[in-house]
Amino acid sequence: MSNPGYPPIRPTPEKTEDAPTLAKPSQPNNANIWDFLDYYCGLKTGPGYAVLIKGPWGSGKTHLVENFFKAHPGLKKIYVSLYGVGSIADVESAFFAALHPNLSTPGMKIAASVIKGLLKNAKIDIDVFSGGQIDATGAVMEMKLPPFLSDAKNRVLIFDDLERCKMPLKEVMGYINAFVEHDDTKVILLANEDEILKPGPDGYLTQSGADYKDTKEKLIGKTFAIKADFPGAFEGFVAAVSDNTVRQFYVTKRGMIETLFNASEKDNLRVLRQTMLDFERLTGALEPAHRNRTEALGDVMSPYFALSFEMKANRIESEDVGKFSLPDWGQLLSGKNDSSQAKTRKRYPEVKFENAIIGMDVIRDALFDSRIDAVLIRERMANSKYFSAPQNQPPWRTLWYAMTLPDSEAQAAVDIVEKLIKEQAFTIQGEILHVVGERLWLARINAIPQSVADVENESIAYITALYKSGKLDPTKSMLDRIGRTEMSYGGLGFMERETKAFNAVAKHLAELEQKAAEDQYPAKSHALLEEMSRDTDLFVRRLVISNSEDNIYAEVPILPCLVPGEFVHRLLSLTPDRRRTVLVAFSARYSHLYATPKLVAELPWLEHVKALLEKEIAGMPAISKYALGGTLEHCVSEPLKAAHEQAANLAASKKAEEAELVVVT
Repeated sequence: MSNPGYPPIRPTPEKTEDAPTLAKPSQPNNANIWDFLDYYCGLKTGPGYAVLIKGPWGSGKTHLVENFFKAHPGLKKIYVSLYGVGSIADVESAFFAALHPNLSTPGMKIAASVIKGLLKNAKIDIDVFSGGQIDATGAVMEMKLPPFLSDAKNRVLIFDDLERCKMPLKEVMGYINAFVEHDDTKVILLANEDEILKPGPDGYLTQSGADYKDTKEKLIGKTFAIKADFPGAFEGFVAAVSDNTVRQFYVTKRGMIETLFNASEKDNLRVLRQTMLDFERLTGALEPAHRNRTEALGDVMSPYFALSFEMKANRIESEDVGKFSLPDWGQLLSGKNDSSQAKTRKRYPEVKFENAIIGMDVIRDALFDSRIDAVLIRERMANSKYFSAPQNQPPWRTLWYAMTLPDSEAQAAVDIVEKLIKEQAFTIQGEILHVVGERLWLARINAIPQSVADVENESIAYITALYKSGKLDPTKSMLDRIGRTEMSYGGLGFMERETKAFNAVAKHLAELEQKAAEDQYPAKSHALLEEMSRDTDLFVRRLVISNSEDNIYAEVPILPCLVPGEFVHRLLSLTPDRRRTVLVAFSARYSHLYATPKLVAELPWLEHVKALLEKEIAGMPAISKYALGGTLEHCVSEPLKAAHEQAANLAASKKAEEAELVVVT
């Protein structure tokens, strides 16, 4: 076999006549690495140097080497991952496991431990288990190359994950060098060199990095930087997809997937594989008709893949995802925006994030929490432009897509929404905010006669009228979404959500939602009191934050609606153990006011209840006085003191924030 053109670093050893020469697969990005490995592994004598293949995690280093040896079945190899390896003994254990898998099972390892215990009084070489000798006490006396590695020179040694080794690199590379220099062994190292040479906190190369550079000069004769082999990897990843429809979809969308992968600039094939598998799982929530519509699935795939790549590169957080529901108006209007949203949009210009028909909230939940709401996803797909006839679309949704409609249809959508506004037909908060945003946009572009100020005032009056007529349902609140991560409803972002006018209306809606909720407190508090008498455990679940669906008042300041005297009377009518259960709930309820600041409003009520209970306890028999008095002290008095301290800190923080805001203004 002829030399493929690589100049030898040492005198060229003669190659064996029977060296394997199988054809390499088509992978132009790394053909040079493949050719050199073919040359290197076919040398008749030891080359006297190791080969390093470097690249970031997930770039395909291991995959390339595995494929090379699959194509060369005549080559013997030993593969060892140095990930987490802390000693030479660990390395040799890994060697032994690779050479003797049947002797490396948990049962055989236990047997080895037993044998060592039985032989601890005799000097017997048990290198096959530990890589050294033991004396009469069982202590390791001498470390040497175990006999089972005596034929290492006849194999290619592959050391992976060098940068993740816990041993000092100088030590592990010195160990590897012994194979190369003294045993004429062929060695391939796989490493993320950038991680090894990453500067320390002071900006200078770490000692470990310096040791690596020094040792590398003596050990490594040839270094290759791998390039992600997308074509080869993609074919393998597609073949691993179990769903035939998704598999065919990936084949159809290969060009877009490769474009997105390259745009991520991470060359991490593991991330690509994870994203493909995760997206397959997401598609499992869809109806067959949804999955068979390539255009619809494509509108979901592109933003999902782009945001998955960004998340795994630690370039976006969970709260950033909701911002992609609408175009980045700041970027579009000024051209100057360094937000994570703007950077992501610039990185993936071909992705229309706002067209993600399942909604950014669903994508965020799937990416960051692995939570998939199949019912919601199917509903949004069914309501999308791909599956819902125009006449079946809610008017606000049709208007949201006005810029994609013919002029006549767009104007018809405007006319319908204006008519429904006059009829107070929109009562769901999410729909109201969509209509508010759409009308503010229409006013801004002079598509309706009202000005932006007119629309703001009309919207506030509209919401006020809904509240007064009892049509504002606080259980369908958008309160948690305004100004936070979810400025959207029904999978679509609110138009004009960054404007002062929109936020003024949203704030008014939030205030009246809260007022509508408070209006219901008296009736609900009476029901809560009845539950305390009937089921104290349920009463506790109602009031304390937990994973239970019963904790509907965990953050709601409902207790002041209870008359303190009546509450105390009901409490004292309970058995002693149930009284304690109720009072324990107060201790838990007020322990984290930083997370539930609205409950500060309940502290005066609890002080009143405490005073009434102390008065009642004073006249009780000794045992009851002792028992209930102790419970009151531990479950109410002490928590109350801590709660007042938290409340004071919250008030001070709020005051400081307000002062800072004034200074900024």
